[in-house]
Amino acid sequence: MSTDSRVLDVTAAVILIPALIYAAGWSYAYHCYDRFDLGLIGLGIPIEYNFMYGFWVLQSYWWLVLLAGVLLVAGLMFWDRVGPVFVPAAPLWVPVAFVLVYPLGGAAAAGDYRDHRDSGFGRYPWVRVWVAPDPGVTPTPVLLRHSDHQ
Repeated sequence: MSTDSRVLDVTAAVILIPALIYAAGWSYAYHCYDRFDLGLIGLGIPIEYNFMYGFWVLQSYWWLVLLAGVLLVAGLMFWDRVGPVFVPAAPLWVPVAFVLVYPLGGAAAAGDYRDHRDSGFGRYPWVRVWVAPDPGVTPTPVLLRHSDHQ
């Protein structure tokens, strides 16, 4: 195997892993805020938050991360045997990886929402709500307690 081919494989992995973490985080954010009927575009969440949410998904599925790490190490140890199989199949397994990561984000968000709901949304003691009649006017926040509306 040539060194150029190996560098290309490592580069693809370095690009693919953060992209998968971002996709998992985006899925988590989408499903989490969807529980409150909020859309992601209107919220204006910074891009780096999706990486943070992606790491929350990885934390929820630590056993899957461990399994992927073991398979990665095994694949690198036996690259001469498995490389010729995985590299030509890359157009198939890269989209499959994204298709498998998306539901993980949704499941992690559903689990976190369920935990928050079961605890009475105790992590949300104050909610800031304001209405701006004109986008050019800075709204005045109104503080509401969750316990006042139960």
